[in-house]
Amino acid sequence: MSKRAILELDGYLEQGFKVTLEVGEEGNVYFTETTGYLPANPELIQCLNSWNQNYRQMENTRITLQKVKVQTSQLSQIDICRRLAQDLETLFKHWLEFAEFQSVEKRLREVLNQEEAIRVLIRTPDNRVCKLPWHLWEFIERYSQSEIAFSTAPFNQISSKATLGKKVRVLAILGSSEGINTQADREMLQVLPNAEVTFLVEPSRQQINDLLWDQAWEIFFFAGHSESSENQGRIYINRHDSLTLDQLKYSLRQAIKNGLQLAIFNSCDGLGLAYELEQLHLPQLIVMREPVPDKVAHEFLKNFLNAFAHGDSLYIAQRKARERLQGMEDQFPCASWLPIIFQNPTVIPPTWEKLSNPKESQKFRKWRQLALLCAASVVVTTGVMGVRFSGMLEGLELPAYDQMMRMRPQESPDNNFVIIKVTEDDFQLPEQKDKKGSLSDQALDLVLKKLKPYQPRVIGLDIFRDSETNPKYKDLNLNLQQDNFIGTCFVGNSDRTGNFPSPKLKLTQVGYADVFADLPYNIMRRAVLAIEPEATDLCQVKYSFSLKIAQTYLEKQGIETKSDPQGYLQLGKTLFKPLENHSSGYQKLKASGHQILINYRSVDDSPLKLTQNIFTLKQILRDEVKLDVVKDKIVLIGVDAIGSAKDHFLTPYTQDEQGQMPGIILHAQMASQIINAALGRRPLLKIWSIQAEAIWILAWSFYGGLLVWRLGQAPVYLVLAASLNLLILYTLCYSFLAYNSTWIPFVPPAIAFVVTGFLLNTATKYEK
Repeated sequence: MSKRAILELDGYLEQGFKVTLEVGEEGNVYFTETTGYLPANPELIQCLNSWNQNYRQMENTRITLQKVKVQTSQLSQIDICRRLAQDLETLFKHWLEFAEFQSVEKRLREVLNQEEAIRVLIRTPDNRVCKLPWHLWEFIERYSQSEIAFSTAPFNQISSKATLGKKVRVLAILGSSEGINTQADREMLQVLPNAEVTFLVEPSRQQINDLLWDQAWEIFFFAGHSESSENQGRIYINRHDSLTLDQLKYSLRQAIKNGLQLAIFNSCDGLGLAYELEQLHLPQLIVMREPVPDKVAHEFLKNFLNAFAHGDSLYIAQRKARERLQGMEDQFPCASWLPIIFQNPTVIPPTWEKLSNPKESQKFRKWRQLALLCAASVVVTTGVMGVRFSGMLEGLELPAYDQMMRMRPQESPDNNFVIIKVTEDDFQLPEQKDKKGSLSDQALDLVLKKLKPYQPRVIGLDIFRDSETNPKYKDLNLNLQQDNFIGTCFVGNSDRTGNFPSPKLKLTQVGYADVFADLPYNIMRRAVLAIEPEATDLCQVKYSFSLKIAQTYLEKQGIETKSDPQGYLQLGKTLFKPLENHSSGYQKLKASGHQILINYRSVDDSPLKLTQNIFTLKQILRDEVKLDVVKDKIVLIGVDAIGSAKDHFLTPYTQDEQGQMPGIILHAQMASQIINAALGRRPLLKIWSIQAEAIWILAWSFYGGLLVWRLGQAPVYLVLAASLNLLILYTLCYSFLAYNSTWIPFVPPAIAFVVTGFLLNTATKYEK
């Protein structure tokens, strides 16, 4: 992982600096900012000037053709230079210990780690700051993968043409060699791997100008004599001529436009050269900040080119080559202080690989990343599907399904149903005679007599009758034996009282009332329409109470129950395809019987209000209801008393105890669903095949990795993008459920999306 820290020093050494720190991932938005202060330091200025003046009296440098008079012996001059350098180092480090700057350094240590590659870019209008020994800053020395660079000019984003060659194209100018050995520089450049070097030996100005205009170069190299005056640099191109870079301004600008990425001036006193090239927005350049001895220049170039051309980043190669110069400081004091990078902050330094074959390298990298993305997507999808298959995600998928069910749009009531509830208050009626939790023969007889004249199409009694009818209610037996009357029983529970219907009911009039809730919270999401009873069951019925209600209602419209070749139930044109194990969010489903998802009809934000026609037993017995409302309708009678009857259920809509659904409403919901599906008025809930779900999860897994690939490693952008896309995923899943009646996975693709993105992000960081 690579980071970039910009340390902006606003001010001058005489007045002090306001310090602003911005740290971010390479090539992306900054993620932290801290401010601090460095005070004015006249003593540091004086010490810098003293060291600089003394150093420039050293011999054997590539500075100019003019000889510098040596006023003292060489040995004493070296000693003085070392002492002044030590004084400067001490003052500089003490300056950086100022409390208000320490907060900046502390922040750097908090957000960066020592294993990261770090570019520390110092921006300042004070050119003298570039002469200070920042490489001796404790932070840089501790963080071995960091290196300092400078920027003094206002910077702009640059655009350059893509390079077309398959080698690094280097224009090497070997200027005046009087008193120095530029042939050594040439020999080092000639052995560069995968490079095409064009040499101009002591050229004319016109020759340099023409090559900069007419050809594209990645690297511009100069070896020879040079010097700086104020903010202007001068190079000696042959034994008679010299140039300022301002005299090459237009040709250099064109070279940058054509793709020039790096300039290396292996010559003396290069700060003036750097300042001029910064005005042209050259991406990056390396110069020597002071006069450089010939041997030091050769050693630096050899080590830098060896590291850079063999895979190290520009900054790490610079640091390695700079630090290796320390071995020469017995003869050449402060040699390791000399090399310095100037950097356009808008540009990411290139690698040798990118310079040598940027298009092919980028293409190869893209194909490699794409292959990694595809492989990661397949692996993650396989893993998610495996975890899902084991049932470990069921505890997340089913609640997500419930949440989307609650969010669905409200629907109009199904007024084909009339519900008569026996409530706690109804148990106190004289007709009930304290028949707690049930319905007395007298009350049932009165209700059926009141309903009969109005000819309801179906009457369903969701109350178990496990004893003979009282003989004194002669009409009750007759009414119970009508074909439009449906009773209930239990199957699969032979030791439970009330598990068989009243002897007066025919088996064709009975449906089982068993319901099958989802553990561990006993939430009703499924309706079991048909089962095969065991031989030992006293209640030998095949169809559920709700299905019997629907069948009886639909028979009068000529719709009969059929079976397709696979044995699936069919009513009208609607096929009731059963749930199986590993169906959508159900991965541990006991797929016995003919199960379907319950498509609750929610009216006024509650599935408890299936119909507007919900009345109490008292209202019916006291003639408080106009019973013409029941004509040709389905009348369901059941208990709704939490305290006296254990016949209430949790549903996806349940928020508290009051939201529990009475059994009579639950059966009405299921019967309503069957009838409306058979009549083509309201669809059943559907699920995708395992194959379709796997493709859906794979697509989101791939997309999660693709997002990281395209956005890079900017944490803020990634979090925002991931959050937005997870919201889009949820919206899609909800929309399918709400408007297409299809339950598609949300949790597995969300996990695959995040995990693949994390893996790609980690892999990219590791690669960097």
